[in-house]
Amino acid sequence: MADVRGGEPPEQQTRPTMRRPHIEILLTPSRLEVASRRAGVAMHLDPALWQASWREGLAPIAQPLRDALNQLGMDRGEARVHYVSPTLAAHTSTIRGAGPAACRAATRALRDATSLDVKVNPSGLHEMHAWTGKRSRSLWGMAAECDSSARTIVQWLSEQGVSTLSLCPLDLALDRAVVHSLTAHHRSGPVVVLHLGEHVSRLACGMGRQVHFVQPVSLTLECLTEALTQPLRTSGGDEPSTTLDALAARMLLFRTGVPLPTEMVDEQQFLRGDAVIHALRGPVQQFLIEGKHAISDALSEKRRGEGHLLVTGPGADIPRLQETLAGQLGLEELLLLEDPEDRYDPFVDVSPVGDLDIARRFAPPGVNLLPVSTRVERRRRHSRNLVAVGAALALLAGGAQFISTWMSSASLRTQLDALNMRAAALEAIRVEHNTTNERANAVRSVQRDIRELTSGQPAWDALLTEVMLRTPANVRLSSLDGTAPSGTDVAELHISGLLFDQTPGTRQEATTLASWMSDLESSPLIDHVSLRATHRTTVEGRAARHIELRLRAASHRPAVARTEGPPA
Repeated sequence: MADVRGGEPPEQQTRPTMRRPHIEILLTPSRLEVASRRAGVAMHLDPALWQASWREGLAPIAQPLRDALNQLGMDRGEARVHYVSPTLAAHTSTIRGAGPAACRAATRALRDATSLDVKVNPSGLHEMHAWTGKRSRSLWGMAAECDSSARTIVQWLSEQGVSTLSLCPLDLALDRAVVHSLTAHHRSGPVVVLHLGEHVSRLACGMGRQVHFVQPVSLTLECLTEALTQPLRTSGGDEPSTTLDALAARMLLFRTGVPLPTEMVDEQQFLRGDAVIHALRGPVQQFLIEGKHAISDALSEKRRGEGHLLVTGPGADIPRLQETLAGQLGLEELLLLEDPEDRYDPFVDVSPVGDLDIARRFAPPGVNLLPVSTRVERRRRHSRNLVAVGAALALLAGGAQFISTWMSSASLRTQLDALNMRAAALEAIRVEHNTTNERANAVRSVQRDIRELTSGQPAWDALLTEVMLRTPANVRLSSLDGTAPSGTDVAELHISGLLFDQTPGTRQEATTLASWMSDLESSPLIDHVSLRATHRTTVEGRAARHIELRLRAASHRPAVARTEGPPA
């Protein structure tokens, strides 16, 4: 039932046993991950035994948990658990209004959405996002859990020496992650974000700071990998088909993604792109049906033509997947600059941007589905601790009073004199600090007046000439817009245009966007170059990228012109 990847760490024999460390646990139908601050271990579970495991108190996966703790060198710990269970009800809803009224409305929606009695069973609410306008609205993440399931997790962990600090649904963490990605891009048109996770995925749509919907979708890395483990048709080989295991299927998925039909993706097994496309067609078409229905309900036909698609999460690194999904949904790609530190590694136990990492960073702080009995016991323990601390403080205060009475008056006067001297020194420092601040404010005021009297416009001719000289042949500029606010020496130049993949009429290699930006930034007249937006397009039958750059001129103030006349 369990499969350990990576084997036993070689340093386990010499690693000392850790006591009561803080760990993170991810529990899903197909994967169990246990991670500490230094390392992590992943165990692959059998999804077919998921329901039976809960009926047996999670006893079938107790051994994988013990193996994971042993590999990390632990015999006990305190865990924050991010999980999925058969009885869990978790979703995100848009509520009118904000504040306490929205909280009460979210509570009513949670009661209507689940058959559980939220007054008896563990439940939680968290406000994820709020925006104002003609009608103020807020986005609330809501969850409810059966008390018996929550107690099952706590008991299962306590049997292995692990104390449960919190229980948070994985669904709400992914909802917060996709809302964060959606509202981080300020574009004029609508944006659709697909968070393609390892086990759970989310689709969200919004425009500006408004969120139209957040809903789960069936397309995950798990289902894509499972689709590639089915028999694949070969071409030119002795065998009519070949079957890949889970590891080989995941390697093929992240190496080729969505290939071209005639592309040879594996020469040894005679696999072509059309066989891979045929295998991926089922889960992709199911997602397209869900996505088109949700987007059509949220956006008009005109708005859909202006929308952009952004794929985030572990699935963002699958080649050509975003381009394929955007074309099928009738949207444009929303391309971002690549950050090597945020790339998903599918062949490590706990990936830096996997589901567990996302749950760590985006788990709602106000949602903790601990059992009712555990909450009551912890409140009692907290009260007992407060009483014990109060008694200890009272004893310390009485002892301190007795000691201070017993001390000689001469010693007390010496300490009082030392305190008075220190207070006088601190007062002198404060007065000197206030004087320094007043002088600095006066100097800044004079500098501001000088800038207002001697402000001049930047040397636009030299800056524009420099940009034209450094623009390559495969770039067609469409607009140049310069700004220089009055009273400042900061000048900005906004450039938009088209960068073609090939230079017509020449054999020289076309200049890339990165090399052009580097060449512009090397100019002594330009201080910084940043990319504002880019997306793929076709102009006159040629592949190109629409680009928008922002250039900040070097802050060299021109000399102030002198007027003729007698000297002052």
